[in-house]
Amino acid sequence: MTPPSSFLTGQSHFRELAGIPVAGGRLAAGRLYRSGDLVELTDADLARLDALGVARVIDLRSGLEQRSRPDRLPSGARLTAIAFLEGSLTSRDMIARFQNATRTEMKAMMLAVYRSLVRDYLGQWRRFFAALAASEGVTVFHCTAGKDRTGIGAALLLTALGASPEAVLADYLASGEHLATLRAMMADKLAPHGVDLAAIAPVLDVDADYLAAAFAEIDAGWGGVDVYLDDVLGVDRARLAERFVV
Repeated sequence: MTPPSSFLTGQSHFRELAGIPVAGGRLAAGRLYRSGDLVELTDADLARLDALGVARVIDLRSGLEQRSRPDRLPSGARLTAIAFLEGSLTSRDMIARFQNATRTEMKAMMLAVYRSLVRDYLGQWRRFFAALAASEGVTVFHCTAGKDRTGIGAALLLTALGASPEAVLADYLASGEHLATLRAMMADKLAPHGVDLAAIAPVLDVDADYLAAAFAEIDAGWGGVDVYLDDVLGVDRARLAERFVV
């Protein structure tokens, strides 16, 4: 059963990837979770993750994010850190960029980020899929908000396992229901600096256009997602199915 959004006090965007139809069955329950960062977890949260049997946490944040805000891990979990978006903006840089920004500029920025994530981080995606294939027990993968780097990771994984494009998109868009904490945090951080929160709304949400841009970049660069997964990333689909499909 998927934990409710209140399952973790310190992270509202923690949810199970389970029950989604894929080739040969469905994603198994109790094996795979996606999340925002695990920085603010309470001791009770850690006990809940221990009770779930979390054995591996895959952190997709940048090195700066990982160093400045390290995860709190359940006692039995092994950490795999894979740095995406290295060189991400510092808080000061982010505030400067967001001041006087327009919605159009922010959406264009997000589209560019999604294209870059599938084009410029091939080594990281290889490590991500290798970590999933090698994992034993319950696995959690996450970034900061759990919607962009994690969203693409989930979309690529579901595609590799044979989920329909409709199911892939539905899981991606479901993140929009779990981002209240992110929006509140950003409001607290940015509003005092005169940032128009309505203007930066595209940064704080999911959008079907973003995921479409990532897959279009894959099509343009490699001729299709199957070539990208099999030949470029070397995804072991059989092993992933063994781990996560029933």
